[in-house]
Order: sequence, then C-alpha cells, then structure tokens
Amino acid sequence: MLAGAGLALAGLVVGGVGSAGASPVTSSARAGASSTPPPMPTCPPVLPLSGGVSSVTATSLTVSYFIFLGPPCGYNPPVTVSLFVSREDAQQWRDPVSEAVSGPERYGQVTIDGLTADTVYWFRFSVDGGPDPYMIGSGRTASLPGWKP
Repeated sequence: MLAGAGLALAGLVVGGVGSAGASPVTSSARAGASSTPPPMPTCPPVLPLSGGVSSVTATSLTVSYFIFLGPPCGYNPPVTVSLFVSREDAQQWRDPVSEAVSGPERYGQVTIDGLTADTVYWFRFSVDGGPDPYMIGSGRTASLPGWKP
C-alpha cells in the first residue's frame, strides 16, 4: 500500500500539481530535472507509542504512555486513551466506555475514573487525530473490600 502511495506521489512530483493548465516543459529544461522522488525518511523498527496500566483502584485505571518517535515516524501529543469492555470492541474501535486526554508531554499518564470494580478494561491510544493501529492493552480494576463476584 505504501509503495502505491509513493508511486502516486512520485507521479504528482514529476507531472506537477495542476500541470494541465501549465505551459509545456521543453526538453532543455527537462534535461537537468531528476525523475526520482526525494527519499522517504528511514524510520527505526520500533512502535511509535507504547503504554500500560500503571495504577488501579476499585473505580479507576491509570494508563501510562510514552511516545518514542515524533513525526514523520511517530506522533505528537496529546494522547487520547479510550477504554473498551472487550478485546473485540477495542480491536474494532467500537463503543468506547470512557476516554481521557493527556497533556502536552511525550510521556505521562492519564487516569480514568468512574469504572466498575473488578472489571477488565481494554485500552487503545489515539494521536494526531487518528487511532494508533498497534497498541492494545488491558487492565483490571481492583475489587472492593469484602466484595465477591
């Protein structure tokens, strides 16, 4: 898929945007032009964002996050943490039960309150206006003292 996007972009670079109305390029002007697109950035083989549950209470989960890479290989803060009640919902980004937004830091944590005791929640991250396609995690809220499921 990326190769196709690269070829499409290469076509725009070579052909020029809006070139239909532009005057034709002469062969002498074309001789010095390069037909190869500029190189794409080389991104290291790491996930751009990682995180995990760092603290729990009976009614809250605290999710820590770390943005390893900034653009073009990664993201900019803030990070939105979305909670789901099943792994399937998290995988499909369907029906989040709660969300919280981080501050401007590249690493930090968000706490989501108002949750049900002794319940597993799945989390996903959204960054730069879209969902992160890689990271899915889970955490369980603590049991209430004397409470048995």
